[in-house]
Amino acid sequence: FTLATGSQVNVVFNSKIYDILGEWTSTVSSFTALRAGYYNITANLYIDNTELGRTYQLSTWYNQSTRIDYDIQSESLAGNKTLRVNTNYYLNAGDKIKFTLYHNATTANESATGTFCCITAIP
Repeated sequence: FTLATGSQVNVVFNSKIYDILGEWTSTVSSFTALRAGYYNITANLYIDNTELGRTYQLSTWYNQSTRIDYDIQSESLAGNKTLRVNTNYYLNAGDKIKFTLYHNATTANESATGTFCCITAIP
């Protein structure tokens, strides 16, 4: 997807590989826990053609209002950038997780590829 400049945008994960409980909603790129418990929450985002001197931030959001993890990187060299988040967090049934990206580059023509997320209940 193409990155907007200067605002938090939802990270779009368009497809599912493994979701036997149907907890991922592709249309809004969010996870809704069906059961209470601890979950491992991971996302990876690869950004093509980053700008020199700009800041990029991938965030994990709990119930759309509480940031529970983030990776922030400032670009010292133009090129490509990989952002990762990984945390364990307790979710109640019905709680939601989503991911956002912020960057302050001067153009919005950068794109994110190689994105994935994995949210797994911890037994």
